[in-house]
Amino acid sequence: MSGDVGNILVVAPWGLPPQWRDVKYVLEVDGKCIGGSVKYCTTLIPLILSMEDQIKEGKVDIVIIVLDSLVDKYTRSDSSICYNCYSELSSYIDEANRVSSYKELTLKLNEFIREFIKCLFKKYWLDISINLNVIVAPAIGSPGGKWVFRGDLQDYESVVLYELGKLCLEKPYSKIIIDLSHGINFMPSLIMRTVHKLVSIQLLTHKELSNVVVEVFNSDPIPPTSPERDIRINRAVYEDIKSILLIHTIPKFIDFSSVARSDKPLMDKFLSVKEKLTDEVNKVLGSIRNIYSSLYYPLPLALHHFLCRDLCKNIEGLDNVLGRFLDYVVIERSDPNNPTVTRPITMNPDTLYTYYVVRALCKRVSIHGSEEPTIDYLDSEIKPIYKYVHESLHILIEHELSKLKELCGELRSSQDYQSLRNTWRTLYEVKSLVSKSSTKDGKNREPNKRILIAHAGLQEELTQILIDDKPKLRHILNPEEILKKSRLLVK
Repeated sequence: MSGDVGNILVVAPWGLPPQWRDVKYVLEVDGKCIGGSVKYCTTLIPLILSMEDQIKEGKVDIVIIVLDSLVDKYTRSDSSICYNCYSELSSYIDEANRVSSYKELTLKLNEFIREFIKCLFKKYWLDISINLNVIVAPAIGSPGGKWVFRGDLQDYESVVLYELGKLCLEKPYSKIIIDLSHGINFMPSLIMRTVHKLVSIQLLTHKELSNVVVEVFNSDPIPPTSPERDIRINRAVYEDIKSILLIHTIPKFIDFSSVARSDKPLMDKFLSVKEKLTDEVNKVLGSIRNIYSSLYYPLPLALHHFLCRDLCKNIEGLDNVLGRFLDYVVIERSDPNNPTVTRPITMNPDTLYTYYVVRALCKRVSIHGSEEPTIDYLDSEIKPIYKYVHESLHILIEHELSKLKELCGELRSSQDYQSLRNTWRTLYEVKSLVSKSSTKDGKNREPNKRILIAHAGLQEELTQILIDDKPKLRHILNPEEILKKSRLLVK
């Protein structure tokens, strides 16, 4: 983690900070040990110290993920620095217990974690200013024994992806560090499910990134009694990722949670809300599906077509809709000893990911002027995107565009070139002109799935070329129609 490696995103899922004890955490970086001489109650401090130079340069963003079940107050007989800070800031937990809305609850817990970090830094005499983001994510069950949390487990993954996805759209991170040392229950496994999605958003959004390094850390287990020996922070995973993750189906964005489906009065109460959210999503879902399908299959011309329209602006407007699915969480206090948080609406994280893939493409490809791209533009700007999908697709598209360039060169050398300039001809017609063979009438102009995939979407009967010094391409049919008729629409 040393040296100038660009921007770094650190993600740390946290369970229950007041439980943590003071131990001699040791992190080895480039043969140098950080920590060991001082007892810290969290692995985040040695990690921060290992990146102090990058932090001072503003290159490190830290995200701490906690559960909303942190609202349950915790007490213990012995103490640690973490527990002392927790105790000093317990008024935030008390306030969170008295809120009337779920939004207030998450805001109070967010404030608590921010103040908690400040407290730790003060007690450890650390004069470091960090870029800190806090995500309060949904819990399941009753982890603290008092508050009860009802909803779907996927809500945790959706909230985390929604918040981290926004960061990854805005800023290029050449490295993502995950510290799982303090994650509990389902937190570590669902964070790991999200990592490759975050990398994918990064690679698709930011042209300057050809790869993203992922490092995952986890500490040695801590013995039951306070240890005097060093507790190592181990690098469990190191990956240099150069490809993106693609899902094969697009499930519903918004649906009733399993809790609501088993509670008809609750489902009836939120039926209009669910329908309203679904209607707003459906307004742009077709555009998301078209763009995503054009990336999933090697269809660079179709992808360009969809990205250069107003679809991107419409899709971006969906952000507010998706951010509202937690606005309908209910806090029920009929039993004062067991307040209940119920999430009647759920959002599918895989579908949310397709939204971010499309947002990433929209941000990457800034298109002005004519909708018809030149062959050179497809080659320089659109083709490289498919390298992240799979090297074979990149090679396929490169081959097809190279053949088109050769075809245009042959046409320019022909005696018919000047008379044909500024006219649109199908690739089939141009090939016939170059080869001096007669154009057959009745040539099939229906989209063919096999041909489209084999020729990077440039089926010669469906693709026209503007004969010019800088030739352009377009489809005869609307690309949306081509996707549907060829059954290349990801469903």
